[in-house]
Amino acid sequence: MTDQPTPNAPVPSNPAMPGTEKPVAPETSDPYGLVFVFVLALAVQAFYLKDTLANPVFFLPIVDAAEYHEAAVRFARGGSLYPGAFWQPPFFPLILGLIYSSFGESIPAARLILALLTALMCTLTAHIAGRAFSTRAGTQSDASES
Repeated sequence: MTDQPTPNAPVPSNPAMPGTEKPVAPETSDPYGLVFVFVLALAVQAFYLKDTLANPVFFLPIVDAAEYHEAAVRFARGGSLYPGAFWQPPFFPLILGLIYSSFGESIPAARLILALLTALMCTLTAHIAGRAFSTRAGTQSDASES
C-alpha cells in the first residue's frame, strides 16, 4: 500500500531539502470581492428589469412562463403544482409558489425577488470558485453567471 498525501498535509517547498515544508491551506474568498460580485450581479439584474419593464410580457407571462405562473398560483393557493405527472421541472414553480404565498400573486414582486436570488446565486458561485480554484477565478465566475 502506498502512502497517499492528505489534503492539508505539509508540502515540501524543495523536495531536495527535507525540513522546508510549508502548510497548504485552501484559499478563502475575498469578502470585498464577493460584495463586488453581488453588487455587479444586482446591477445587471436591475438593468434587465428596467429594460424589460416597458415590455408587455413583463406583466403577462407567455409560453413556459405562463405554465410556471399557473403552477405557482395553484401551489400558493394550496393545490398541487401540476394536476398530473410533472412534464416540466417542478423546482422553479415551487420557489415561485413560495414567493406568491409570501408576497401575493404579484409578477413584478416575484421578478424583484428572483433578481435578488440570482445575485445571491452569482455570489455563491464566486465563493465556491474562490474556494475551489482561486480568488481571481471566483471573481471572474460572475461574468458568466449574470
